[in-house]
Amino acid sequence: MDDRVYAKRIDPAVAAHDPATHSSLPWFTLRAMFVASLLATPVAGGWMIALNYRARGNRGWAWLSFAVAALLIAPTVAFVDYGVMAISYNHDPQRVPLQMGALLSLQAAAVTAVGYILQGDELQARRQCGLPRRSWRAACLVSIVAMALLLIYLLAPAFLVELAAGLRV
Repeated sequence: MDDRVYAKRIDPAVAAHDPATHSSLPWFTLRAMFVASLLATPVAGGWMIALNYRARGNRGWAWLSFAVAALLIAPTVAFVDYGVMAISYNHDPQRVPLQMGALLSLQAAAVTAVGYILQGDELQARRQCGLPRRSWRAACLVSIVAMALLLIYLLAPAFLVELAAGLRV
């Protein structure tokens, strides 16, 4: 009696078809997400996740990730950073850089964890296949744009207060 009666033959070409590994467009690595998030807040890491979705061909997920990073993560990060600075202001001012460094490190680690959860397996498969990665110049460009967006969120309250004071006069 043949024991392999119920065994199906799977075509390796069909089984290996993964949009992440069949795209020749370069992706951002987890290391790039961590460094960009450390330098330019989690917005940069969120945008890198979105750009990876775009390179994969998932435009819907890419736009959703862009929107979440710009409209939800950026104001939240600005609010949390303002809160930490306000709380730290009344305490020892020499500890503020250490506290902000710890906060930025936690934020970067959180973005890297989200990137690993969402795209870790695909990034590992791409690395094993030897597929291209995005350059550090591209990571720096994303970081600069994310820093500009965060500056807008950080400076907007001061600008609006100044504008309101000018209108009252």
